[in-house]
Amino acid sequence: MRPVERAARAADSCIARFGGKAFDPASNRDCVKLAAHCLHAQGIGTPKLKGLKYRTVEGAARHMMRLGFDDLVQAVDDLGLEPVPLARALPGFVIAIPTDNGLFGPAALGICLNHREAFGFFAGVAQSVTVHDHIKVWRTF
Repeated sequence: MRPVERAARAADSCIARFGGKAFDPASNRDCVKLAAHCLHAQGIGTPKLKGLKYRTVEGAARHMMRLGFDDLVQAVDDLGLEPVPLARALPGFVIAIPTDNGLFGPAALGICLNHREAFGFFAGVAQSVTVHDHIKVWRTF
């Protein structure tokens, strides 16, 4: 399977697993777990998240700080993925979108569906939204 097809299937897998479900860190439904699911489906490991468990947003922030990250953008950068412009985003790429109530820092992670839409936890529910602003996009292949 070509990498672009694997990335598209990973995005579909995220929609199937998280779509329409409420944000709930205690049930592994948050932007970190969403992005990790997409990356794992593409064969990209997230070793620092192995065994990471938390039940609250505050607990997640404490764990990320213990891992040495100031925010989620820094955590994704640590994976070594290449940043790309939003105009080049393809399904399955990871995107950081500005938010006032992020899990950890000023950004929420989502999955690109194309260069205009992303899937993630917005307004407390996993759904697709039109991207009006973003912080960073990372290619996954």
